[in-house]
Amino acid sequence: MAKRFGRQVIEETVEAIQRQASGQGSQAIEVEEPVEAIQSQASGQGQTSTSTQDVDKSSDKPKSVLIIGDSIIKHIDPRKLSKKTVYKRSFPGKRVEEIHDEIDNIQMNDELSYVIIHVGTNNLSSESVDSCVRKIQKLALKTRRKFQNSKIGISSIIHRDDINVSAKLSAVNGKLKEMANNDDFVFIDNSRIDGTCLNGSKLHLNAKGSAYLANNFIKFIRPLGKRAKLQTGFLNPIHQLGQLLTQLTTQPTTIPLYKKPRR
Repeated sequence: MAKRFGRQVIEETVEAIQRQASGQGSQAIEVEEPVEAIQSQASGQGQTSTSTQDVDKSSDKPKSVLIIGDSIIKHIDPRKLSKKTVYKRSFPGKRVEEIHDEIDNIQMNDELSYVIIHVGTNNLSSESVDSCVRKIQKLALKTRRKFQNSKIGISSIIHRDDINVSAKLSAVNGKLKEMANNDDFVFIDNSRIDGTCLNGSKLHLNAKGSAYLANNFIKFIRPLGKRAKLQTGFLNPIHQLGQLLTQLTTQPTTIPLYKKPRR
């Protein structure tokens, strides 16, 4: 019992140190929002949504994020993705070539640091693999020319069960990944979004699926180094102490038992 008590004290100390470290605010650590918080959102109807949160103060001109896509992104809440301003332009029911034509109509006052393209769902049923990939590539290249200082992310086409296109979808995504690597885009892999992530339409995402997709977008917008960036200084000794106490919890902890003195 004494051994268990000593271990409990150490574990509680570790937890207290971790809470103290994570509570240092923006001076010390940038903490990513939990996935569960991503979809505390109502279904964002309409074709345009905007987040007006804090912008990057490293430049006089704010750097923002743009998401371009079809109806699959309609439940993504831009406010949950980044501290940057996030714009969403969704074009429900439109094919890749139609969204390609819409690029000219997108006017941004902000300088964009990231652009996410999620398209292709509406082309799968009637076009070949190569045609789908070629049109998405054309759209991505046009987007790069328009927003030259942006990093472009190509989001893979998501699983659907309303029609039998699984083999074609897999082939398209495989070639999209290859194309992204060759053309210096970033491929956003959505392969973990399966049938359990679809709503009753067997095409659009339910809350779980939208949360997964939003989390994949967050990983692109906020790379690991930025999501968990620790500064040198105060936090280093705290974390070293936390690691030391954690190691102690793995070792046997013995507290001497009180022995009644002899008379």
